[in-house]
Amino acid sequence: MIHLRAVDDAGFAAFVERAIPRRAERWTRRGLWRAENAIETSRREYAETFPQGRATPGHHIFEVVDDAGSIVGEAWYSARANGGKVDFYIQWIAIWPEHRGRGLGTALLGLLEGEARRLGADRTSLTVWEDNPAALALYTRLGYTTAHRNLIKILDDVAPPVH
Repeated sequence: MIHLRAVDDAGFAAFVERAIPRRAERWTRRGLWRAENAIETSRREYAETFPQGRATPGHHIFEVVDDAGSIVGEAWYSARANGGKVDFYIQWIAIWPEHRGRGLGTALLGLLEGEARRLGADRTSLTVWEDNPAALALYTRLGYTTAHRNLIKILDDVAPPVH
């Protein structure tokens, strides 16, 4: 139904160019960044995450391709040895909106679980935000459970930072 195809240099550059404004918008909307700094901050964080570009060890970015050869989404995972185990972390997955509702997200997670097994990991992990109920429902249906919670409290009376 679908398969993963590693991105080439052009595909990596396109992935990062899509990711920078996406992260900036989401992290601003969630109150983590100020809008005026968001693009610059996102660009810096991706540069730090991928110091060697596509060849950065431990990071793997794929196009999700259907049987007709169409790109229907993307996936990014990281894997590294840690404490005698392999940590397999799903950094980002997406099925393009026009291809949703056909079971491709479920199939994609199955492919990533296969990658995790192939690398010797005994689990996959990911982060999902509370404001993404469709993803929460998918992950819950597929057996993902909460491992920890990250709580926040908005402080209304804080002055803006001094520059």
